Amino acid sequence: MPRRGELSSKLSRWISLKTSLSNSMRRQRLPKPGVHMVTFRLFLITALFPSTVFAAGFFRPGVGAGPLSMGGTGIASADPTYAAWYNPARLGFAQKGFFVSVDGTALQERTQFRRSSVGLLKPPRDQDNPSFYENKILQNTEFSDEFLQAKNCFGQVRAANTPEEDWKPCLPGTRPIPYIALGYGSGKGWSLAFSAFGPHGMSRDWDKFGPQRYTVVYADVQMQFYQLAAAYRQKDWSVGLGMQNIRLTVDQTFTVSADVLGTEDPGYDAWADVNVADNFIPAATLGFWRALPFGLEVGGSLMLPLLAKPCAEGSSERCHVVAEGTVAVDFAEEAATLVTEVDGDRGVLTLNFPRLAGLGFTKRFGDRGFINLDFFYEAWAQDVGDVIFRPQELVIRTSLPGSEEIPFEDVVFPKKWSDSVGVRIGGEYAMKTDLGTTRLRAGFLYEQAANAPEAMDISALDWDKMGFSVGASHPVTPNIDVDIGYLLIPQTEISITNSSLQSVNIFDAERDPESPNVGQPTGQQLTTVGNGDYKLSHQRIMASIRARFGG
Repeated sequence: MPRRGELSSKLSRWISLKTSLSNSMRRQRLPKPGVHMVTFRLFLITALFPSTVFAAGFFRPGVGAGPLSMGGTGIASADPTYAAWYNPARLGFAQKGFFVSVDGTALQERTQFRRSSVGLLKPPRDQDNPSFYENKILQNTEFSDEFLQAKNCFGQVRAANTPEEDWKPCLPGTRPIPYIALGYGSGKGWSLAFSAFGPHGMSRDWDKFGPQRYTVVYADVQMQFYQLAAAYRQKDWSVGLGMQNIRLTVDQTFTVSADVLGTEDPGYDAWADVNVADNFIPAATLGFWRALPFGLEVGGSLMLPLLAKPCAEGSSERCHVVAEGTVAVDFAEEAATLVTEVDGDRGVLTLNFPRLAGLGFTKRFGDRGFINLDFFYEAWAQDVGDVIFRPQELVIRTSLPGSEEIPFEDVVFPKKWSDSVGVRIGGEYAMKTDLGTTRLRAGFLYEQAANAPEAMDISALDWDKMGFSVGASHPVTPNIDVDIGYLLIPQTEISITNSSLQSVNIFDAERDPESPNVGQPTGQQLTTVGNGDYKLSHQRIMASIRARFGG
């Protein structure tokens, strides 16, 4: 920590610079001195997990020890206990009577980041004495050759920046994800089921003063799914409908800077802790199944968000997600000496969900087993658009002349979405033994990234990826089966040298009222924060018990 004399010297220099800046603002005839937009870079799980495990499946991740051990396939072959999530038409295959499935997944991931000093400054700063700014940044932020490791400790109300020895008991690096399904088959063609799944998502805790801090400090994002489904089946075809509600919660801490030199001085950091939730996000899934000649089967599913709510009070803009909650602001020691009051603590996060479509084929080989081939399409580019955080009359008041009030305006996070396509292959082989028929499973999946590499950051990792899975199922009794499975996304490393991610500085804004970009960042106080090396590995360990009774 700086000594008192050093702190006073820095504060005097800071106020002198800020006063000079304020005088410049007055010369530009700013209508209201000191009022300018703050642009937070809150990259909310926009690339959380595609399909089974990464970003595109943020909306609808894979479920179940059985399907996931076959690469996440199941559109044309899913057991009725998992049909609601892959294709509700498969619910029509429920035997007469009741069924129940209890399934658990242990989600583990390892996230690492090594920030690069390449491209720290962008025009016009890289043309205006860049060596001074770069040297100051390198003094203020440690660019180590070692990778930073995110801490993962799920199941806590709050883990951010808590010393590890003070953490409450938890499952280090593991998120438990339960799934339960209850259903009934009439034996006359129609079936009903209820299922619940979650929380699904990630939790990452980084160093509050680390080189990654202007991207994210802490993130815990959870989605919970609740679904009612019905199906009607005849011999060679089946149709189904699932109605679900999704609950989304976000707890995320990110850093902004009040360093007017734009040199990442940690003494002028400020942290925004966002806690928001949307408890009502309805969606529907339509499905069909059809038997074909030569032992072939085909299935299809389409998932659609149902309700577009007003994005803000009185707004004509509509959003699928309107997550309301609080935003708390905290300041580092030197920045805190400049702040007299923070007024307001409410905020809303808004975004849209994509349409998801799946088409699957199954080839059966009598009672020996089957092979699945599934294709997925997710309309991110067409449907999702920008993510927007909307503070509700949140204002910081300072003691600085010319910047007595700094309001938090709407924050737009433009994303470079592209539609995502995935392919999965999996199958099952029935091996007969003296103890019964053990079904061996294996699978492979490939997923395209939904977000551009230059927009990648450690709170939203997403790139083209491959995964492998294995599993088995064995009957304990004629009406009870036990499943186990394992899915692995091997560690992948990617280097980014053209990052579009920049730090957020509350004093960086176009102040000329005649400019069409008034209030927008100029880049004069911003630094590039997304260049570097990223590593991510991901695995799931699954187990389930499925039972049938009352037939």
